[in-house]
Amino acid sequence: MERQYGNYRWFEEYATPIYENGQLVIIQGIMRNIDEKVKLPQELEYRIYHDTLTDIYNREYFEKKFEELDKKINVPVSLIVCDLDGLKYVNDNLGHKAGDELIKSFVELLNQRSTEDKTVARIGGDEFILIVKNKPEDQVRHLLSEIHKDIKEFNI
Repeated sequence: MERQYGNYRWFEEYATPIYENGQLVIIQGIMRNIDEKVKLPQELEYRIYHDTLTDIYNREYFEKKFEELDKKINVPVSLIVCDLDGLKYVNDNLGHKAGDELIKSFVELLNQRSTEDKTVARIGGDEFILIVKNKPEDQVRHLLSEIHKDIKEFNI
C-alpha cells in the first residue's frame, strides 16, 4: 500500500471464506504489517554494496560493476584511481575520528563529480575510484583536471 510521499507499507494477508449451506457468506481475514520483514533484506543488500563510513559504494560493488561493464554491457570504461595522501599521519597524530572526517570530506569532493555515468567507490582504507562509463578520452581528461582543481582548492 503506497502512503503519502511515496513510501510503502507492506502487509501480509490471510483470508478464509466462510460458507453456510454451501453459500459464501463472508470472507474472514487477518492482515498484519510486515514492514520490518521486507526492509531487513533491503537494508542488508544495501550494506553489502556500500561503505559504512562514507555511505558510497564499496569494493564489492566496484568489482561487481566492473565485471558487469566488462562482460554484459561492454561499453568503454575509464577508471580514475585516487589515494588520500597523509591519512596515516592524520590517524596517528590527530586520531581516527579526524581521519574519518578527512575521508568524508574527500568523498564529498568526489561526489560532486558523481553522475549517472560516473560512480564513486571506496575500494580500500584511503583508496577511491571513479568509474566513468562511455565517455571519450578528452572528457575523462577534463574530468581529471577538474578533480585536481577541486583538490587544490580543498587543500587551501
